[in-house]
Amino acid sequence: MQKKLMIALSIITKCVFAYSVPSIAVPNLVYTKTIQANSTTPAISQQVEQELPMFNADVKGALINSTQFKVIDLPKANQIWNGNSQVMLNLINGLNRNLNVESNLIVESKPIASQIASTPKNSSNLPDYILLGQVSAITSDADIEPLQDTNKMTSQYSINISVDYQVVGVKDGAVIASFNAYGNAGDVKILNANDATQVQHHNIPLLINQASKDLSANVLSQLQQQFRVSSKSYKIESIENVKVY
Repeated sequence: MQKKLMIALSIITKCVFAYSVPSIAVPNLVYTKTIQANSTTPAISQQVEQELPMFNADVKGALINSTQFKVIDLPKANQIWNGNSQVMLNLINGLNRNLNVESNLIVESKPIASQIASTPKNSSNLPDYILLGQVSAITSDADIEPLQDTNKMTSQYSINISVDYQVVGVKDGAVIASFNAYGNAGDVKILNANDATQVQHHNIPLLINQASKDLSANVLSQLQQQFRVSSKSYKIESIENVKVY
């Protein structure tokens, strides 16, 4: 007797075809600008500068959570990256050529040469790219404007950060992309006309956190455009009602 067995599965099985995700190292953000003595927002700039590690962690988190990029820690990159792209190119050259960097590469600083020379040169652990970020501006703005046809005022306060990024290929040291990313956070309060002269207090730590999340989303969006990455790249298919005989 021929037996026939049929099993109907109601679950959806997702099959993801092989897709090579770019791997990226993301050294800490650097901010080399000196706050001017006559700056109207030195305190805010200093607070944002102190939180740059959080900004960088949020960028890494956004890339990882997207599943469209693989983040790899490049040893010593955080110590070496100081806003001088040539130093990073020297590191890349040393890793690729697998030479004694201290004797073959021209670097001005003895400590940097030592750091590079001590970096493991196992190419299998190297990322495809390095994302170098340098903060170009940290600003805050405060405006009070009348609310039309009322006796109210709006008190608007915002924190902004702008970062210049370069994407450098580890294989050849070439800069394959350059873009500016930004993060913004704002707070709006409705005031009585008589309250307009009062000092307004805003939750600065919360605004800085929001600006960090905004920057990470903008970086992810721009990298997706640079690499032309989207959910369609994964060729995701759904299989329903699988029948087995």
